[in-house]
Amino acid sequence: MYFAHAAALTPRVSAPTIQNPWRALSQRGIGFRRGELTMLAGPPGSGKSSVALSLAVQAGVPALYLSSDTTRETTNLRLIQMLTGITGAQAEEFSGADPLWASQILSQAKHISFDDNSAPTVGYIESLIEAYIVVHGIAPELLVVDNLADVVIDEGDGGFMGLKALTRDLREFARTYQASVLVLHHTREVTHQEICPPQWSLSGKVSEVPALILTINGQHTPGLMAISAVKNRWAKPDGGADPAWLSWNPEVMELVDLNEAFEVVA
Repeated sequence: MYFAHAAALTPRVSAPTIQNPWRALSQRGIGFRRGELTMLAGPPGSGKSSVALSLAVQAGVPALYLSSDTTRETTNLRLIQMLTGITGAQAEEFSGADPLWASQILSQAKHISFDDNSAPTVGYIESLIEAYIVVHGIAPELLVVDNLADVVIDEGDGGFMGLKALTRDLREFARTYQASVLVLHHTREVTHQEICPPQWSLSGKVSEVPALILTINGQHTPGLMAISAVKNRWAKPDGGADPAWLSWNPEVMELVDLNEAFEVVA
């Protein structure tokens, strides 16, 4: 229990949001808030993991990334691409030929701790957070769960209600540790007038708990990534029809604001 007027006078130990690396999103009131759960959703292969990993790299805050959906080898190759601007084939060739070089490149992302358990439970995720605190002396400011469908639901608690319970647990982690929690999730393949999948296309009844739901489409226009806030408690959602646009080059895992990409080309 707390009094609102007293809580307002309590000094913040950190900013209310982690650094948003994309101005196109922040201009629309889209921020990754500490103490809140954000969901990033899209069809398989739409670029969810790439967006989440890019956020973890560019935000630069202490982060814990659960890559249940991706092997550590693939994650490392994507990181090398993001950090160097080379292709996946080059990243694999160079890291295989010179592991020390790969290690030195990957050290640029040492603010991120990874775990690749393919079937974590809620208890396992909590134990990882506690282990992170023991090792680093602080809680992670960003927690990424990639993705919701890979988290093992307790026996007898399956189906839609189980997924909803998982999102509540993740929201509780966000509030307990004052972390920005980002969970990745699938949407159904849909054909409609919206550019990004609408809120109703999310798999399972999971839209109630997250404070912010972003859906993405990295295949609508070559070279661009569309990101929509289909639910946003702090700004007007766009429903998927009027997304923010980022420059997206999957060949080298580059996701930046359009003006930044133009400056690089110029």
